[in-house]
Amino acid sequence: MSAAVPMNAIVTFKAAPGKADAVISMYNEYAEKVKKNETDCSTFYCIRLKDTDDFICVEKYTDFQAQEDHVIGDDFKAFKEKISPLLETPIVTKIGFNVGGFEGRKSSSGSGSGKGGIKYKILSVK
Repeated sequence: MSAAVPMNAIVTFKAAPGKADAVISMYNEYAEKVKKNETDCSTFYCIRLKDTDDFICVEKYTDFQAQEDHVIGDDFKAFKEKISPLLETPIVTKIGFNVGGFEGRKSSSGSGSGKGGIKYKILSVK
């Protein structure tokens, strides 16, 4: 029996003009649902690119099936339906597995992932 391979998802989209704040609010509400209901998701956060309304979201799941369960779940379907009118571009998701580098490092400031190791808040840089 082979070990499960963690799967990562990179999700991109662009908010429609004037809708970025609403997108951020909606994303954070959805992230709380993922944190509560999807125990096979260990990382779930989104970055707003500097000086744009473009977003890149990072997700990590225990395996491919957990990621697949996420996208076919009722919470995701409801989120996608609700957020789509606020977007200028469609949601694009690419999945894959780590091939190098590192993840995680304890910082001296004490910052890092949230309780239970789950990252879930959106980051915005302007």
